[in-house]
Order: sequence, then structure tokens, then C-alpha cells
Amino acid sequence: MQAAIAVRRVLGAKAGLVRLGRHLSMQVAPPVAEALRAGDAVVALESTIITHGMPYPQNLETAERVEEIIREQGAVPATVGILGGQLHVGLSRAQMERLARHERPCVKTSRRDLPCVMAKGLDGGTTVSGTLVAAARAGISVFVTGGVGGVHRGGHRTMDVSADLIDLGRAPVCCVCAGVKSILDVGRTLEVLETQGVCVVTLGESDRFPAFFTSDSGHRSPHHVTTCSEAAAVAYQHSELGLESGLLLAVPIPDQYRAEGRSIQAAIEQAVSEAEQQGVSGRDVTPFILARVNELTGGASLQANIHLVENNALHGAKVAVELAELKRNRGKRGRLEGSVTRAAAQSRDKVQKDDPAPDASGGRGVPTVIGGSIVDFVIKTTDKHLQMDGSTHRGHIAQSYGGVGRNVADALSRLGHRPHFVSAVGRDQLGLAVIANNPHMDWRCVDRRESLCTASYAVLVDSTGSVQFGVGDMDIHEAITPELVERHRASLVSSPLVVTDANTPSPSLSAAARLCAAAGVPIWFEPTDLRKAVKSAALLTAGHQPPVLYSSPNAAELHTMLTALTPDRPGAFHLLKGDQLLDACRDASLRLLEHFHCLLVTMGTNGVMISRRGGRSEPLPLGPGARALPAGGPTSCVHYPVTAASNVVNVSGAGDCFNAGFISGLLAGLAQDRCVQRGQQLALQAVACAAAVPDTLQLSDAPEPHQAPGVSRLP
Repeated sequence: MQAAIAVRRVLGAKAGLVRLGRHLSMQVAPPVAEALRAGDAVVALESTIITHGMPYPQNLETAERVEEIIREQGAVPATVGILGGQLHVGLSRAQMERLARHERPCVKTSRRDLPCVMAKGLDGGTTVSGTLVAAARAGISVFVTGGVGGVHRGGHRTMDVSADLIDLGRAPVCCVCAGVKSILDVGRTLEVLETQGVCVVTLGESDRFPAFFTSDSGHRSPHHVTTCSEAAAVAYQHSELGLESGLLLAVPIPDQYRAEGRSIQAAIEQAVSEAEQQGVSGRDVTPFILARVNELTGGASLQANIHLVENNALHGAKVAVELAELKRNRGKRGRLEGSVTRAAAQSRDKVQKDDPAPDASGGRGVPTVIGGSIVDFVIKTTDKHLQMDGSTHRGHIAQSYGGVGRNVADALSRLGHRPHFVSAVGRDQLGLAVIANNPHMDWRCVDRRESLCTASYAVLVDSTGSVQFGVGDMDIHEAITPELVERHRASLVSSPLVVTDANTPSPSLSAAARLCAAAGVPIWFEPTDLRKAVKSAALLTAGHQPPVLYSSPNAAELHTMLTALTPDRPGAFHLLKGDQLLDACRDASLRLLEHFHCLLVTMGTNGVMISRRGGRSEPLPLGPGARALPAGGPTSCVHYPVTAASNVVNVSGAGDCFNAGFISGLLAGLAQDRCVQRGQQLALQAVACAAAVPDTLQLSDAPEPHQAPGVSRLP
């Protein structure tokens, strides 16, 4: 029945006039009618952005540019407006200019206003609500706008709720926008959308719901997809189900405009405050705030608004094209099943993220890892003599994926924990490769930068296996900013443990420490190398020491950290061997328990040493609200010998895999000895693999007879 109605609509559109119901008629432009009849992609656009959203000529220029973007993606734009009482779906340039210049008074036209505006023969710019009415009746599946209306602040008292929300619940259309305006009550807006049966989905690498000029409204989106193809698959299922409610696809502000967006957001807050102080209310609030924000930002809000609409048009057109292709190929299940499978996998991952297994502290959540993502290139020459004169040498070049933070997140993901991973990569081929080759990881908290290259490291190894030199391009690590950490505050404060590496800039480490301190979330700090180990001092002396702090240095890094955190400079004990090394590490790590709760010192073939506050059988604190034992109380120090590896291929990821195994034990509520056992199992698997993290990791908590128990090394 619905298909027959759609056919009648389109056939009517061919003649140029569609009569729908008893009171509403509309003119469909020939290009739009032709595209609808052919099943091609069509994107509806509102016209209040022309009549009320911007001054002339920016309003006309923006409208033309948005239509051009949609055409470039292979879709047909259909701007909706009212001229002389006639509702048009698809405006010519002359018609848009008439509305832009206000040649006749223009009425801001919502659903409720349509009958009067049309009966009186007026011109009107259709709002989100009015455009949804026209799009649904014309059979257009995708509608692009800037931002939708919502529940106004204080709306629970005034009942000031935008008609946009009601029509989103009535029109089976995918509305692509930048979320809702931040001047609104975002939480209550999402609640009303749920009540109206609107499927709300965020498109991008974060699951945070955007609010126009900010990518994070402070609320998590009910659903999340990462690509336009996945969004189209969701829209296809929405269409196939015949749901009478709509689909809201929220597209966050582009990365390059986020700094500008933050300054605009500050102006919005000031304008809202001024509106309250001056008693501005009702329908006058929004015009007052928009005018005041434009004044406060010197016009920057207008430019940001334009960029947002253009970005929404780009993504909306891509979704429309993909959706039209899915509908066209209903009988060819291959591509459809692929897209739907991706969407289903994303939905499953969202459920796992929202409701993981309980952690050892009795709370719920998954760990968070903050750190570097690096693509490694190992260049090994087979020539016996290395000539540094421009000669070409025979050899092998291998590409793999590293970065301490990425390695730990990779290993934990392979063990089923799938942590939130906060990092940065470029929008380049290496960035695409590191994400595509690690699909088991959660990349939604990773910032992707247009102007920076993905971190890479190239090392030259001679025929004997000795490293000659390395070159690292690590500038993008500076993109792991305090703002990025703050953006993912919800993930951090709900985690049972936050793991950071020293590739993270010191201000960002301090930002993470401050957030974790407030929530009582323990931090695990991985120094990564000698130079960066000093960063731990900045982390610990920032004035926000978390209640629990773990660190996992090797012997050399332990020496560097002790030098940085104590006034007297110890000897170079990391050059020692055997029992002398063990005793030196014991003494140093026990001294550092003034700053840490637990130190895990990796010593290569000499094994691992765990120095901590409390005894080895006491539970290690974990989870939000965890508390450390006070400094100065009883301590313990246990040395765990390592099982000799029979086949050593690469040791670069052994320490990171050990940490992941130990952390997995913490998350499972295991005792210290069992956590170490897990770590040593993974370290042995790692050294036998060319990659830093093996493709498959196996854990067994059964006692291993060949594994030596820990030996206490108290003074």
C-alpha cells in the first residue's frame, strides 16, 4: 500500500503538481520529480536559513553552495519554500533570490503555519518542521539542515518545546544536522525525541551527541555509526520497517572549526545569561541570542554556521546516494548485507561498551588508554658492510604498528576488554592503515587531523641485528591535547583504570590526572623511554595526585624517575647485573612508593619486580572511588623470575603485552601473583612474534609447574 502511494506521488510530481490530502498541494520541480521517479538520491533543504537565518547576500550564496555540494556528491537538491502561497519542493535560483532579498514579506513557516501562509498567498521560509512535512509527502528520504530545535531551557516549566521534535516523530525522513543548538536543554530534548520514537544516531568517531558549535553536548548519543555507509544502512532498515517516525543523524562540527566553536559556545553562554537578566522570553529568545552571539563574536558565528551547514550537506548527500543504491539493489543482497552487517557490528560494540562485564571493584566499565599510535618501519640490510655514502643496500623492509598506548589497547582488545583509546592519527594513508588493520580496537576517541602526519618510526638494522639509527616523526602526539582528554571525560571517570604513556604531552597527562583524581580513578603510567620517564614527575607534582597510581618502568627508566623525584642522585644501578641489579631495583622502587601505590619494574631476562604499598596478597585498588593505602605504611617487594623464551623474534612489545596481561588480571579481580602470571604469558607470546602484539593472545590461569613463584625481597 505504501509503495502504491509513493508511486502515485511520483507520477503526480512528473506533471509538476502533487495533491496530498484535502488541503495541501505543492509544486515539485521537474529535476526533483525526475530523480524521485528514477529512484535517484534527493536531498531536501529548508529555506528559513535563506529567509531568517542569514543576511543577504550570504544567505543566497550559502544556499547555492549547499546545493552545489549536494550535486557534486551525485544527489539532487530540493530546497523547500513557499512563494505566493504555493509550496515548492525544489527552487530555482530566481526563486531563492526572491526569498533571500525579501522582495515580499516572508513568514517563518512551521507545520502549524502552512495553512494560513498558503491560504493568504504569502511567501514563507519553511522551518525544519515545515520542510519535514513537504519532504515526507514528496517521498524524499533525506533532509539536511543546520541544527534542529528542541526543549528550551526551563521548558519543563514553560512547555516551550519546538515543533521540530514533534514532526521528527511524524515524518519517516532521515534528518541530517549538527545536533541541537546548545542554547537548548539537550538532555530533555533527547528525552522528547525518545518519547516521539525518533532514532537518534551520531555519525563520526565519537559517540558523544553534538550541539551545533560543540562536538560534545555532555550527553552520549543513543546510537553511533562511523561512516556514511553505515548511516545509510540504518536509514535503509528504518525505511524497510515502515516506521512512521523519523531518524535524526547528528554530524559533529568538523575538527578544523572546533577551536572557533569553543569561542562561539562561550559567547552563547553569555548571551543566554543576558537574555535571562533582561527578561527576554518566548519566541523572542532565539532571535535575541543569535543576534547577540553574532555581535559578541564579530561575525564568526555566521561563518561557523555556514561551515556547519556545508558539512552537513556533504554527509547528507553521501548518505542519500548510498541509501538510493541500497534501495535500488534490494534483490542483490551482497552489498546490502555487508552494510547492514557493519551497522549491526557497530550496534553490538555500542552495547558492549555501555554494559561490559563487572570489574573487580564491583563497578561497571571498561578501561581507558591514552597514548601514541605509531606505524613502525624496520629496515634490515642483508649486506655485511653498511656504507653511508648513498649506496643502495639489499635487505627487507617490514611495516608494523606500535606506540605504547596503542600496543596496550591492542592487547587488551584482543583479550576482550576493548578499552576506550584516546590518541591522534593523521587523515593520511598511514592513519587509514593503522585503523583498518586493527578493526578489533575502539577508535572512536581517536582524533584524526587533516594537517598532521600519523606518527611513524623508521629504524635501520644491520646484518648482525644491531640498530644503527632511527628516525621518528612524532609531531602528531601534540594533538593529544588537554581538550581531547576533556572531551572524553565521561569515558575516563567511568573507567576502572586509566592507562597513559609518556608520548602524551605533559599538560594532557595533568588534565587526565585532574579528572581521575576527582573521580577516584587509578592511573597506570608507562614511561616509554629514558627521556620521557621524567614526565612522570610533572604528572605527580601537578597538584592533583590520583588516589591510586601504578607505573611500569624498566630498570633504566626506574633510575631516571628516581633521579627526577628525589633530591639525591642515585648511582647508575641499571648497569648492574644479577643480584646487584635486583637489590638496586628493590631499594629504588621502595623509595618511590612515596609517590606510587604500585611499581612494576621489568628487567628483561631478570624477570619482573613488584613493589607496592601493602602485602602481596592484598587486593590492588581498582575502579572509580578506589583508595590507595597510605604512604609510610607496610610495603612489600616481590621478584618474579621469567621463563626463558625458546624463540626470540622481537622484544619491542614484550613489556606492553606484560602490562596488558597484568591489567587483565586486575580487571578480573585476580591476586597479584596471578596477574603477574598472565603478564608473563603474554610477554612470552610477544617475543616469539614479529609484530609488537601477536594477532592472537591466549591466557591460562591454571598453575604452571615450570613457572617459578615470586621471591620476596624485603630489606
